[in-house]
Amino acid sequence: LISDKQRGSEFYFYLNLHSSMLCIPEIVAPPVAAEHPEKFLRANNTLPNWNNKMLLLIDDNSSNHLQLKKQLEKTRITLLLARSGSTARQLLMQRDDIDAVILSQTLPDMASPGLVSQLRKANIRIPIIVQGVDIKSEEKQLLMHAGVNDCLNKPVQVHELIQKIQPYFRTEKVR
Repeated sequence: LISDKQRGSEFYFYLNLHSSMLCIPEIVAPPVAAEHPEKFLRANNTLPNWNNKMLLLIDDNSSNHLQLKKQLEKTRITLLLARSGSTARQLLMQRDDIDAVILSQTLPDMASPGLVSQLRKANIRIPIIVQGVDIKSEEKQLLMHAGVNDCLNKPVQVHELIQKIQPYFRTEKVR
């Protein structure tokens, strides 16, 4: 629970469900090849099976949460949502099961390069991909210098998102 006077409250919880408790059919598609996921998606019309991965989306816009959830639901990834940089920072400091982060370029409570710098100084090394509207090359350089792994321009297409994330899911997590 995170609560600030005059600003509101935000809470989150985690349900640790065993797969036998879920009514989801098995995915038979093989994982996406890390080298060319866009070609793989177009050629095979399948998505990767990320049922053992967790992605944190940091964005204050609920429609962006819904869009990303809709885009990725068939991959079976677990999606955590945070509406502010402070909530995200707290989640990332407390949890070690998050595999990657999608971070909005603009946040209500802090600048995204500042958040990334704080996380990197705290030795949180998971991949961070920033999404924004028309990220300019100088902005991208600033983000990369802060410790961002990559950037995406909105609106994000599912094949672009998978192409950016998949290579990080092929390697072991380093926290």
